[in-house]
Amino acid sequence: MALLTVNERKAIFKQLGFGEYNEKNIKAFQKKYMLRKSDHDGVYGPNTDNTLRTVFYTLKYTKNFKPEEFRCECHGKYCCGYPSYMKPAELIHIQAIRDHYKKPIIITCGLRCKTWNSKLGGSIQNSLHMKGLAIDFYQLGVTDTLAHRKASIKWIKKQPNHHYTYGNGINSYGSHISAPYMGNALHTDTNDNVKPIHPEWKEPEKPVEPPKPEPAPVVPKKTIDEIAKEIVDGKGDWGNGDERKKKLTEAGYDYDAVQKKINDILDAKVSWLDKANAWAKKIAADNSYHYVKRTSKDAKTHECPICHKHAKGKYHGWNCIGFAFAVWHHGAGFPNKCSNGVVLSKVWERILTAKTDADALEIAREYVGLKDMEVIRNKNGIPKKEWKAGDIMGQFKGDNYFHTFYFMGDGKIAESVGLSGKVPNDNQIRIKDYKNKSAKVIIRYIGK
Repeated sequence: MALLTVNERKAIFKQLGFGEYNEKNIKAFQKKYMLRKSDHDGVYGPNTDNTLRTVFYTLKYTKNFKPEEFRCECHGKYCCGYPSYMKPAELIHIQAIRDHYKKPIIITCGLRCKTWNSKLGGSIQNSLHMKGLAIDFYQLGVTDTLAHRKASIKWIKKQPNHHYTYGNGINSYGSHISAPYMGNALHTDTNDNVKPIHPEWKEPEKPVEPPKPEPAPVVPKKTIDEIAKEIVDGKGDWGNGDERKKKLTEAGYDYDAVQKKINDILDAKVSWLDKANAWAKKIAADNSYHYVKRTSKDAKTHECPICHKHAKGKYHGWNCIGFAFAVWHHGAGFPNKCSNGVVLSKVWERILTAKTDADALEIAREYVGLKDMEVIRNKNGIPKKEWKAGDIMGQFKGDNYFHTFYFMGDGKIAESVGLSGKVPNDNQIRIKDYKNKSAKVIIRYIGK
């Protein structure tokens, strides 16, 4: 990208109060905004250009923010603080959110240099933070609960140039996602569709044209449901993105209503089992979590490290029972319990030895916190041909509970297991063949 022209720099320096554009004042500007002493050389290069653009655009396109709030969080370790510059589209976007909710915003992440981005958990290689098109922020009463985040995203995604927004539990496509590293913050980014106007530019005046008569409104030929299904099935020439929006609008359809219906149809095609299995595979591949031995005497016995942010170190993982029910809760999205008290070993034994199947089901419902379930039990062992993908299995030695695991189907299980007790190699969450597994109790979800 070309640097600002000399004339542009002169005009911006005067507007920012640095006086004439010369080496002395360039150095004064660098000392005020750039973190590394090595950048305070009075020479105007790419780093100074990025910094000047960010400072000027923040002043021009926002009224509640300072350029320092968007600085890279490496704090000068790997860059000058402004490895790129904040794009006008993103600045306009965050100010619109501030204006709409009328509450202060805390910027938790603005710009990122490539090195700092590579060191952050949860970041992607081509993060829009490196291009000045993304911001992570916290806003009291707007992002601090899942319900607030859902309501905020519903409004944010309708704003001009919006590209994508997500937080822990929800994204702008309406999908449930697990992003515990976000805490109570939201990430929002935009398309780079705003052309910056610099001080000395004079936009040519356009001749005033007489207003054109409003065209007669187009009456849609199909219902929202019909046109959404047609697009999902790949029928018709509706295109994607702005092209689809233009064509649908010209055809008389409410684009947002059609797109929402499309998202609903696509979400419905992903089964709860697919979501649960995908989550189990992701956790098994993530070295951050592992098996942790729990006992019923421990007050934190089943604390999920995702539900409970403080559950780190000694508690940063699940025992076998906690992990199996976390697959249902975080993977499938069921409203079952995912915390202390979830089916302790004595409860498994109560289920197995209950006098009637109805009694066994009532015990399971009480401790799992879910109604749409059934319990299958057999003291002689349940044949594998009766196992069903998505089941949570209770393994016994005689009538004594031994182990809990989640059955993925296709001969695979997911489990949190401690072998020799060495961390992390033998305390692990893993995907394994079910060949050597047995079960005397199955808790099965039977809802839709």
